[in-house]
Amino acid sequence: HIGEITFFRVGIDKFVIDHTAVVPEYRNAQVGRNLVRQVCNLARQQHRKIIPLCPFARAMFGRYAEFDDVRLMNHSQL
Repeated sequence: HIGEITFFRVGIDKFVIDHTAVVPEYRNAQVGRNLVRQVCNLARQQHRKIIPLCPFARAMFGRYAEFDDVRLMNHSQL
């Protein structure tokens, strides 16, 4: 166990990422980014958008354009 990400479904077309954690010795190994990427890939397959509530996931969405297509920009749509 080197990392984990938790998310849940909201409605029929959204995921909320609420937690991401990586053990300290793997924090510079892109484990967290890869976890976010896996959830994004699942969202794409299921035609969903993602609300990144977790601070780490929110930072990844802000830093990498590869996640732009699944990010829900307006949280009032929750």
